[in-house]
Amino acid sequence: MRSKLVLLGLLLTLGLAACSKTTTPHAIPSNDVSDDPLELADCEGLEVPGNQEIDTNLNEQDGILEFSYFDSDAQEDLRFRIAYEDPACEENPDTKRLIDHVLGVSSSTTPEAEDGTVYVFFMAKDALLPYEKSAYVATERPGPNDATTEERLRTALAELVRGPTSKERSEGLQSTFSDKTARLLNNVEVVGGRASVDFRDFRKVIPEVSTSHAGVAFQFALNFTVFQFGEIKQVEYSIEGSCKRYREFRQAEVCQPPRTRESWDKID
Repeated sequence: MRSKLVLLGLLLTLGLAACSKTTTPHAIPSNDVSDDPLELADCEGLEVPGNQEIDTNLNEQDGILEFSYFDSDAQEDLRFRIAYEDPACEENPDTKRLIDHVLGVSSSTTPEAEDGTVYVFFMAKDALLPYEKSAYVATERPGPNDATTEERLRTALAELVRGPTSKERSEGLQSTFSDKTARLLNNVEVVGGRASVDFRDFRKVIPEVSTSHAGVAFQFALNFTVFQFGEIKQVEYSIEGSCKRYREFRQAEVCQPPRTRESWDKID
């Protein structure tokens, strides 16, 4: 009887060991890419981790993007090439994020919207540091034609406070703005290159923006959206007409001088 119990225990131990053995899935399927020469990857179903250090090379002449990164799970360098005009690459959120980043949709400089369009800015998929400009993606919205800067800014901010669309959220875009902040904007004025942006009292609607990370994401999205218009050189924000109320909620003791384009451009 004792020998049977010992044998049973041994079998159970071996079985558990076999079950506990796991394999790390390859970040990029091996049949998508060959090592030499490097073939074009099939973007459909291609998964690219967002938390890896990506090195990119852009071949504009051939419309090809080549990526390489070190996969810490697989403990190896992975490389692949995609045709950035391939519809499958545009439809895949992972590859679209990389294409947008390399082609300048997500940038440390604020793009300037053309007439008839405006940009709103949200954090990119897997972005972890809200105080880095490269974490933000410019997303186009319809804007007024032949309009003043004030009218265009009002349109852009009204779109921003609505937050990402459901499709954009499904693709991984992040924002402190959402449906519950859609009526946040109170008034917008632009006089002599200075923008004044006033909000309805949102302190109980989105209390999280008084904290460091959420507050930075909130402020960066606003600054990006305001400074896409070249005429605007500085901006001041307020809650129900009070700069002091806005600054106190943002954990500043007093009203500070308006944010200038020059100081904003110096942020990386």
